[in-house]
This record gives sequence, structure tokens and C-alpha cells, in this order.
Amino acid sequence: MDILASQYQINTKPMFRLDNINVFKLLGAGSFSQVYLAQNTQTNQLVAIRSIKKFNQQNIEYLNRIKKKDKIDKFGCSKMLGLINNKYMAMQLHGPSLLKRIEECGPLSEKETLQFVIRTATTLDWLQNVCKLAHGDLSPMNFVFDTIDDYPHNLSNVRLIDFDSLKPWDYVEEKSFGTFVCASPENNEGKPYQYRANDAFAFGKVINFCATGRRNLTSQNKGLCSETISKIIGFLTAYNPEKRASYRIIINIASNRINEI
Repeated sequence: MDILASQYQINTKPMFRLDNINVFKLLGAGSFSQVYLAQNTQTNQLVAIRSIKKFNQQNIEYLNRIKKKDKIDKFGCSKMLGLINNKYMAMQLHGPSLLKRIEECGPLSEKETLQFVIRTATTLDWLQNVCKLAHGDLSPMNFVFDTIDDYPHNLSNVRLIDFDSLKPWDYVEEKSFGTFVCASPENNEGKPYQYRANDAFAFGKVINFCATGRRNLTSQNKGLCSETISKIIGFLTAYNPEKRASYRIIINIASNRINEI
């Protein structure tokens, strides 16, 4: 606890308190929520607290599909620890975000990118085929290093966070949602879109950001990453949603290449 507190530079006085949770500092903020560093005063465990919109019973049921799985650690999802006043989500505390890694250190190497691809494709495949869900808002902010010690080069243990937008993988959404710079064309054009197809496209955009440091997909980016990475990005970001590759195909392509490096 003391080592973690030192690494996270916790002040002695909390900003505010939620039930038995002392909230110390803001870790990050997006368009619709904030994430705070906090401590459970009953267990002394450091946790992350995320502000959320109100959850309904369906949201909770989706979260429990992930939480109850014994192999959650293997499959790279951060575990929800509980809801507070139906306005905050307590989560496992992890290391910095993928966004911070790219901003601070630049693009990933080919091997690091492939480590990220294999880990994340495995996570998304598990969500789809075991939990029957898709994430709904993949972005560089929603991937974090498992621990502070993994930062900045161990991409094989990244975690997927922020599950308040979970839906069945084949659910068709009829309104735009998610992070605009990563969302699929059909999402950004205001057309109905399938959740899984939107996740696949967003995954490709995140990989592009990892490998090039650029958020947009352009022909100029191809020279900034390997042929294999370009191929993976292309398979995931096909304009036709029905032609976007399965996660298992992506895992096979990335695994074959990383074994050659």
C-alpha cells in the first residue's frame, strides 16, 4: 500500500468521500466522465473510481457476465468492484493509459504493437463468443497497462476498461455513440450500426494510433508501420462492415508475424 501510494503520489487529504471510499486525485477525464484515484478505507485497497450515468438492471447484468468469469485476468478485462450510489463505478486500479503511452513515448515498435493486437483481439473475441457482448467505445483512453511496472513497454498485459456501454455483440444501435475519432463510418454518419462491427473498426483505428502515432487513417500512414500491421488495420477497417475480419483471424496473423521477430 505504501509503495503504491508513493507511486501514485497520493496526498494525505482526500478530495471527497463516497461511503467508505476516500477519493484523492483525478487520474483522467473524457467527454462524459472522470476517473479518480481512491482508497477503500475498510480494506486499504487502492481503486479507480469512475463517474458514470445511472445504471439500469440490464447494464448490471452485462457487467456481471464479465465479473463472474473465472478467467477474467487471462482475457484482459478490468474487473468492476462495485457501484456507488449508482453514479460511480469502483474498478481495479491499473497503470497509465495507452493514450498517455503514445503521447509520452511515441508510437509502439512492431513487436509491441503485435503484443497489443494479440492481447486485445483475445479480449474482444472472449467478450463476443463467451460473454456474447461487445464493448461499444474502444479508444486509446480505454486501454491501460495492467500495472505501473508494465509501463511503457509491456503491451502483453494491457487491460480493457470502462464497460458502461456494453451491449450484445449483434445489437444494432440507431444513434451515434462512442469516441468519434475511433467510431466506424456508419456510426459517424448517423446510420444504424452493429456493435461488433463498430468495435472491429475502432480496434483498427486504435492499432493505427499505436503504430503511427496518428489518429486518422490515411495512405501516408502505411509507410509508418510494417506490412503486417497495415494488413491487420485494413482487415479491421474495411468500409463494408460485413467484410471486417474476425478477431481470431487477426490473432493468427499477428501471432505468425511475432514468432518471426
